[in-house]
Amino acid sequence: RSLFWAKGIQVDEEGRSYGSGLFSTELWILDKVGFDLENNPYALNETLRILFRTLLPFVIFIAVALLTRPDPEPVLNRFYAKMRTRVIPDPVRDREELDKSLADPHRLDHLLVFPNSSFEIYRWNKEDWVGFVLSVMGVGVVLLVIWGLISVGG
Repeated sequence: RSLFWAKGIQVDEEGRSYGSGLFSTELWILDKVGFDLENNPYALNETLRILFRTLLPFVIFIAVALLTRPDPEPVLNRFYAKMRTRVIPDPVRDREELDKSLADPHRLDHLLVFPNSSFEIYRWNKEDWVGFVLSVMGVGVVLLVIWGLISVGG
């Protein structure tokens, strides 16, 4: 089985070998870095290829984030003050809460899981947990309906 070509190695009329199908750049890079792909089972190489494709964008994103200059602190404070302020259905009360947050951008810092870091991870309240559980249940219902439709048709 070919390592880098999706449809394997073909031989033309003149007896020359050539790769057929899509070229797997991910596996080629892993091979050049030093991974011994030839002795791996096909499934492991495919898993490595998918992991590479999945993780590479995050590695690039983190590298760019670390190498670029952050936005000015007043701009960040304003942005995060808006993000931390919960939306209230009443527009007047919602505006009041947002104005309080804009006047004191650090008034909701207590919601942060890691308050003295650059991570903007918030503690969940009951409303967050209920929304998450309902979303997971909704996905479960959709999957059950699909499974039921497939079972009926099979």
